Amino acid sequence: MTSAPIAPAPVVGVDTLLPLVDRVPALAAECRRHREEPQITAAVETWLSAIGLDDERTHAACFGGMASRAFPETPTRDVVLFGEWLAWLFAFDDLRDDGPLGRDPDGVDRLYRAVEAVCDKGTPRGAHPVVAAFGDLWRRTATRTGPSWRATFRHHLDDHRRACIAEARHRIVHKVPSIRDYANLRRQANGSFMFDLAEPILRADVPGALRTTPAWRRLFAACNDVTAWCNDIASARKEQAVGDVHNFVLVVAYERNVDLPTAAAYVIELIVERMGDLQTAARALPAEFRRLEMSKVAARDASRVAVTLLGAPRGHLEWLLESGRYM
Repeated sequence: MTSAPIAPAPVVGVDTLLPLVDRVPALAAECRRHREEPQITAAVETWLSAIGLDDERTHAACFGGMASRAFPETPTRDVVLFGEWLAWLFAFDDLRDDGPLGRDPDGVDRLYRAVEAVCDKGTPRGAHPVVAAFGDLWRRTATRTGPSWRATFRHHLDDHRRACIAEARHRIVHKVPSIRDYANLRRQANGSFMFDLAEPILRADVPGALRTTPAWRRLFAACNDVTAWCNDIASARKEQAVGDVHNFVLVVAYERNVDLPTAAAYVIELIVERMGDLQTAARALPAEFRRLEMSKVAARDASRVAVTLLGAPRGHLEWLLESGRYM
């Protein structure tokens, strides 16, 4: 009697995200893409080479494709700027995740302090490529914004610094954060400041009073969580292979003592829930516009930013499925 073949164990990867398309209507419709996406992609890669941050992984990632989906009708030069910001964030994350910096809290702090100093003092001669690249991006972005936006961006930049330091400390002592603690840490480590960039890229002027409302904050937090958790599912195998516990799937598997597919299914359920929170936050905004007596121009600008955030999870999902970064 011939025994039946043993079915291969389920693998957690980017394809694990596909059921979301059937479960969440907002993730079902295909994204529009910028008609000049090839030129955008080429411009981002040229910038990466010029700034000294290019390598095989960054080129395979195709950040121009993500930027194209995020801003399909925005002038090309502005979309390129967002693509460059994406490339900078991922290059910085690779630097701290894949090398000794990821286990050096003091080193992370020094590098980040140098980045933050650029906002006030400009880029010093001989700066680290990550610092020089940030200086170039900040110079071209900050001039489009007002004091309220710059203060918010820098606050979120500092959140990212503190989250990166916390992750480095966890790696040294092999600490696995709890599910509750990880959710907040991941939101900060995902780079909250990246979602702030919708305003200068769209050249929108959102009133500072709106930026501090619960509805606006919930909109940004939900969009951040969804994209971060989707990214964690796509990269779970990579993080497991290198022994990095900073991944929602791995955190759930550890705390609940379950296998990775079961943990990934739990994270999928949380993503579905957060997509509902994203929609709820967006529906609350018109009432905030009226309460704050915003002008038609200000309400239109805020609505453009909100629409961009509502579309970001689908664009990010498409990018994860096609990017060479997660193959």
